[in-house]
Amino acid sequence: VLSGKMNKMYPKIQQTILVSIATVIGAQISFNLFRTDFTISIGVMAFPIALVLFGKYRVLPATFLSAAGVFASRILMHWMQSGEVDFYKYVPELVFYLVYGFLFYIYCRKNDYEISVHSTVPLFLADFCSNLIELLTRETTYGFDWRMLLSIFLIAVSRTVIIVAVLVFLNYYKFSL
Repeated sequence: VLSGKMNKMYPKIQQTILVSIATVIGAQISFNLFRTDFTISIGVMAFPIALVLFGKYRVLPATFLSAAGVFASRILMHWMQSGEVDFYKYVPELVFYLVYGFLFYIYCRKNDYEISVHSTVPLFLADFCSNLIELLTRETTYGFDWRMLLSIFLIAVSRTVIIVAVLVFLNYYKFSL
């Protein structure tokens, strides 16, 4: 009986790990827009795209693994470049991934893990709010102004447009794993 349950759980665990790995790898494709410590990446786009590819998957475990993986990879890269370990510098990005994952989880639960072009506004709001909270965690050392708000607005719009385009493409060609 236990092995039967494990056989059913294995694909879900595998999907969770794959989403997390894709997020961590995607987070390495990044750039700095208006501050050197505020990194914009495509990693978070793995969450909604995985929903089309895999169907329902365990969003919260993928969130925690992704956030920890991105956090660890940022610290490792910083250490390799500077020889120093700086945990605090990357806590706001950790917060971003946790908030985005939690908001995405709420969306998935509320919408029975269905995602489509009609998900545009919730995806945008999750992205924008997560970036806003990340910026607020950095607020202790930097001023906060309308240019930053405009920047995170444009970042959220850009990532959402890319996600929706990928979703349309995947749905049009009926691509899934």
